[in-house]
Amino acid sequence: MDLLKCNIQRGESLPALDGFVWKALMALCLAGIAVAGYLSYVHFANKVVYCADYSGCEVVALSEYSTLFGIPIALGGVALYAGLAVLLLIESLTSMSWVKRVFFVLALLGFVYSLYLTYLELFVILSLCLWCLSSAVILTLVTLLGGIRLLWMPEPRTGG
Repeated sequence: MDLLKCNIQRGESLPALDGFVWKALMALCLAGIAVAGYLSYVHFANKVVYCADYSGCEVVALSEYSTLFGIPIALGGVALYAGLAVLLLIESLTSMSWVKRVFFVLALLGFVYSLYLTYLELFVILSLCLWCLSSAVILTLVTLLGGIRLLWMPEPRTGG
């Protein structure tokens, strides 16, 4: 396999792998929009969160930590995932080199906030929401893949 034998230097990109990671990131962002969108819908429709019997989704959803300045945290998640998806689209349509950096920084900020929310679930609210945890896993993967793309799949250098 020639791919395994190649000597990849820092600054060189693997277009096929980069394309796969881009598609995986877009799929994860769409999954994040779906999860956060469902939780936002439940909040605004005053519905009960559908969750496994052993999960504390409703406890978490009704806690004081489920909103920030009266806005559901889940709606912020929709905005974050949608913003990340838009950045991926901008990147695919333009050659702006800053997009990968902004993507990673936003994902990292969201990841850190997600860690804080998971801490609250575990040690303050004392209930776990499977929807929230799935969003945390999605955001963790987005952050990891975004970091990999930034560090090991940089923009190809152009002569000049």
